[in-house]
Amino acid sequence: MKKSFSMVELMVGVTILVFSLTAILASYANTFILSDLARNTSIATNAIRSRMEEVKQESFSNLDSLDGTTFDLMGFTAGDAKGRVEVSNVSGFTNLKEVRIVGCFLSRGRVIGEDSNLNGVLDVDEGEDADNNSRLDSPVEAAALITK
Repeated sequence: MKKSFSMVELMVGVTILVFSLTAILASYANTFILSDLARNTSIATNAIRSRMEEVKQESFSNLDSLDGTTFDLMGFTAGDAKGRVEVSNVSGFTNLKEVRIVGCFLSRGRVIGEDSNLNGVLDVDEGEDADNNSRLDSPVEAAALITK
């Protein structure tokens, strides 16, 4: 007597194979999305670091004039990324300032960071302050303390 698979066994096996292949293909597609995000985050981080080095070259007395300035992030198409410089005094220290630079960018149609309209300004009325801390936030940020 010959032994073989029944039609039900074959259908179960094919169903398992189809679900497995679908999961593998979905994972493969997600690697492209994550790869693009990692590349764009790296480009934005380098642009932020570059801007921070420019700010460090400014005289201490000129730092306050940089507060609130915006700039396009190098490496992105115009309008797809924006950076913002924030300068604040450190309480208790007259000769110390905190410089914070934030970058928001577009990656595969999704804005990374709170600046959803990429204008370099935190528009609270438009719901951009997701965590209600009254400052622009992004995964791409750099901060430095600068003294005289």
